[in-house]
Amino acid sequence: MRKVLIVVVVCLVVFCSRITFASPLNLPEGIKWEEGLGLIKGMTKDIGLSAAYLYDHVSKRELSDDVGDLNYDLMGGKITLSLVNKVDIYTTLGELQSPKIDAGDDISFSFEDNFMWGFGTSAIIYKDEKSGIQLLGDGNYRQSSGISFDSLDVNGTHISKAQLDSVGVTATGKLQEWQAALGISRKFEYVAPYVGIKYSDVKVSGSVDYSGTSYDLGSAKSENKVGPFVGASITPTKSISIDVSGRFVDETAISVSTTIRF
Repeated sequence: MRKVLIVVVVCLVVFCSRITFASPLNLPEGIKWEEGLGLIKGMTKDIGLSAAYLYDHVSKRELSDDVGDLNYDLMGGKITLSLVNKVDIYTTLGELQSPKIDAGDDISFSFEDNFMWGFGTSAIIYKDEKSGIQLLGDGNYRQSSGISFDSLDVNGTHISKAQLDSVGVTATGKLQEWQAALGISRKFEYVAPYVGIKYSDVKVSGSVDYSGTSYDLGSAKSENKVGPFVGASITPTKSISIDVSGRFVDETAISVSTTIRF
């Protein structure tokens, strides 16, 4: 009976736990600065290359069907190619860390750390030369495959991955995310505040293997898809920026990044 219970719980976990996360806004580099360190030969004012370190902390993401709340950390890097200081093309590589779902009623599900990759583009859509106000857009895609189930806590009882493996249970999931955002920013001497709204949607699929039998659990989507964001990019020099932003309503999250333009 205990083995059957564990299998049923894992199936529900992988099917119901929408491991959803939304990217922080990628502010176009042209809003921050127009120059860099000048270290890369052949780069001009119209072509720039930058690299960033990103930390993203989501303290709460409400999941559909009253499944519960997700929290996690994300650490990674971003490489950006800037064109004419208006359009950015970027890729992100990182690790999803300690994803966990608090489902209420003293139940929580933990997942293993997992590799994440993504790409996107951001752009300055319009700039009012008189006021300096700029309209920006950002769109991206991210994916994390082979997300493994790690442990389960029910009413103070901890069921580890080793216990699941001992009864022949393995579970994996795949996350795909699309996001689009619109915002407004204005560059001052050393800071560029910005605010806007974003739309994000995800598709999560999962499967469970038990005693040689594989169960395809289909796919699921997140419930809340629209929310505001606010942030600021601090530029102490012409080649370094520190970005801090928060996201609300559809999730409660904060991200911090440090960027250097070559």
